[in-house]
Amino acid sequence: MSIRSEIAKVTVDKILLFGDSITEMSYNQEFGFNIAPALQHEYFRKLQVVARGYGGYTTEHGRYIVGPTLDAEEAGGSIIRLMTIFFGTNDASVDAVPLERFTVNLTFIAKMVVERQIPLIIVGPALINEYVDVPGKVTMRNLEYSNAASKVASELGVPFIDLWHAFLESKGWTEGDPIPGKRGDKSGQTLDDLLSDGVHFTGKGYKLWYDLLLQTIRDRYPELRTEKLSTILPHIFDVDNSDLPATLLTMPTPACDCCNIRKVKCHGDYPCARCINNGLTCTFLRRRRKSGPRGIRQGSMLKIWEEQTVSALLAMEETHSIGPHMLEPVPDLHQIPLTVLSIPLRMYGDKLYGIWPLLNAENLIQRLEDDPNNPEIYALATALSGATLSNLNQVIVHESLLEPLAAESFITESKRVRSTFDYMESVTLNTTLTSYFLHIFYGRQPLRTQTAIFYIREAITFAQLFGMHIEDTYSRHPIKDQQNEETPEVISGFLNLVTLFSTPGTDFFSKWTSHSANVSINRERLLLIQHALQRPLENLDCSNDIQKVDIVVSQHWMRSLAWKLSIQLGYVMLNSKREMNVTYPLEIAQDALGEVSKFSPDAFEVHGPGMEVKMYEIANVLADSIMCKPEEQSSLLVGPRETLQFLAGILFSFQVSNPDLRDKLSSKLDVILGGSMLPRGIDVAEEANEFEYDENGFSPSLLVPVPDELPMFD
Repeated sequence: MSIRSEIAKVTVDKILLFGDSITEMSYNQEFGFNIAPALQHEYFRKLQVVARGYGGYTTEHGRYIVGPTLDAEEAGGSIIRLMTIFFGTNDASVDAVPLERFTVNLTFIAKMVVERQIPLIIVGPALINEYVDVPGKVTMRNLEYSNAASKVASELGVPFIDLWHAFLESKGWTEGDPIPGKRGDKSGQTLDDLLSDGVHFTGKGYKLWYDLLLQTIRDRYPELRTEKLSTILPHIFDVDNSDLPATLLTMPTPACDCCNIRKVKCHGDYPCARCINNGLTCTFLRRRRKSGPRGIRQGSMLKIWEEQTVSALLAMEETHSIGPHMLEPVPDLHQIPLTVLSIPLRMYGDKLYGIWPLLNAENLIQRLEDDPNNPEIYALATALSGATLSNLNQVIVHESLLEPLAAESFITESKRVRSTFDYMESVTLNTTLTSYFLHIFYGRQPLRTQTAIFYIREAITFAQLFGMHIEDTYSRHPIKDQQNEETPEVISGFLNLVTLFSTPGTDFFSKWTSHSANVSINRERLLLIQHALQRPLENLDCSNDIQKVDIVVSQHWMRSLAWKLSIQLGYVMLNSKREMNVTYPLEIAQDALGEVSKFSPDAFEVHGPGMEVKMYEIANVLADSIMCKPEEQSSLLVGPRETLQFLAGILFSFQVSNPDLRDKLSSKLDVILGGSMLPRGIDVAEEANEFEYDENGFSPSLLVPVPDELPMFD
């Protein structure tokens, strides 16, 4: 084995200080003492202290930068072990951020941190020296904002550092005494020893904050006390100079048995923090394994107790058995080696997990390593790989391959291995998901619609046999929520989709099925659905672009379906208001364009034929609207026909999945726009010139440009 292959990745977890200029200046050495370097010294070789403070910023700024800041700090694999939020001094300035708005903003920022399972401490603003020329700063307003911050911390169950009263008490203040620094104070006390310019801290002020921070850590987060943490690299006395790679970068702290079974990161303490929090005995009896998902499940808890008891008596060799419904595996089961198979699986984890949040890629790779002769797992992995490569239009190139491996090869391999055992007799989640991913692959292949339908029906049948359509099934198998999900933005985006699809209700979707005659929806119900679908979704910025496209297009697709249903039921009139007007699809289309034009074509393509169907429906109802009122001439720069032309340009830039839909829309476009204005069909040689993309989104060179703010059709 080469030295390079032995070297492990070194990551340094961190403490993140987030706030305004007081945080920004926390590394300033002019004061003789400062919190950031002192904290770094306290946690040297254990945690990195990062100060992200921004002069003049308020919570209005903070709410927009907290998400990107957390993403950036965690991007390299580091974990934020502790975070402080210190805003309020600028918010409390006269005519700055109203108290109610400050509370809303701070709650938003703190919730985003808490949802990522990052230990949090909120810090309130301190005293102000009003005798120094600090326009707009009032010490009693700071108290109001400090109290509001304290309330937010209490509601979220996180600790709070009250600097306002801490500074006051450091001056020997008691109840009834004048407030030092407040205009009219006749005590003769000054705040010069705590505040350098009436607002920012001196070394003594930072020392007060530092002492309170360490005390809060000891009281509320004892697992983060420096003596509880292991150093990043081994001590010099533990390093073998004759074999540096083996003793430096390949000596990670071993995970305890509990963390190893759960496949989570263990910080090497004894007992470790996770064992303490979950009331488990911390042992080191089990063989080491790789890390994986972090949410503790009931099954994991039982497994921990069981294995600790057994391992204390004897060293067990792991055995793998195949159920009686399976045939003996062929000698060469893995015709695609794991080194190759892991590439598309990790592509799925990186790019498509937000669309199909069904499997943890690293866990699946680990299962393939642990059980290499299990055909069920291998069939699932190859099916997922084929679906992933098909959606991303990628092939696999590897030094072990004579030629690139395309999606079709993985699908063929999945079906080959599936034929070696009777997967229909004993239904599992693995077989259900395999059928689902085969459906995904064939859904993107031209003229393979029937095959795709077969596999989705097979997956649904398996799910029903498994009892997944029955609520009692889930109550019999309780699973603790993985609240410390490694990719919280995925969960946020998924919840947005769930909320969105639950908004219209089952009756709405039933109207588009064979049971539509048995369902009735009145005009008032459709109006309520339209109003609900117009509301902005929460935390959309937390999702990635691939999820945002899915959410945004789905939202306007449902609005289009609601209008289409309204016109079918006779509720739409020429002179009706807004949602029940013939011209309403223009508003829907322009709302959609105002959002989707910001995204790259790649964000659309990965969604496959479903995205084409939704975009088609938005364009189709707009075409119907124009044809219902063809004499309408808009004086707007971007009117109905220009909007339709732009929509068609985006739609026709997609890979053709459903030619029938495209032909139907083309016929309507021919009538509305005339043949000379039609967007051309997909032509790989011409598409790049016809419909381009730049950093600002879609940019059709031959179409009327769409301004940033689309005017509404009145």
